[in-house]
Amino acid sequence: SLIRVYRAIKTMSIEHIVIENGDALITRVTGQLTGEEMTEHMFWLIDNFGKRLNPGYRQLFDTTDMIDLSVNKSDINRISQIIQTYGADRGKIKTGIVITHPRGRQMAFTYQALSRVTDVDVKIYDTVEEAIGWLRIDPGELPAGAFA
Repeated sequence: SLIRVYRAIKTMSIEHIVIENGDALITRVTGQLTGEEMTEHMFWLIDNFGKRLNPGYRQLFDTTDMIDLSVNKSDINRISQIIQTYGADRGKIKTGIVITHPRGRQMAFTYQALSRVTDVDVKIYDTVEEAIGWLRIDPGELPAGAFA
């Protein structure tokens, strides 16, 4: 029903799945993604570094199931500032962003440009397969049915 769809959009849209004993992270976005959720995601990464995530981890940021985006350039600038402020001494982190949403791609390229001064290597892809190839994530490590 429409009410159920609305409730699904309003719930937290970011899921974290740590694989390879903390060397890789699958971040899945569903529904509507907001700037506040992106900020919360960045602090989740910081809070879990050294606990669940190892130095130099690789992240797949998959937005295949994202319905809408409510993130603006000031949100992206804030996220970049968080990385620069709190992201030191974490090793060279690789993030593969899978995004086809037109405005989302624009934001992803802005984030990529801002990340060049950090130890986060960002690449943008159209498919999960391309991204996990670059990230060297074994498809067998992905949760069952994660990207059906």
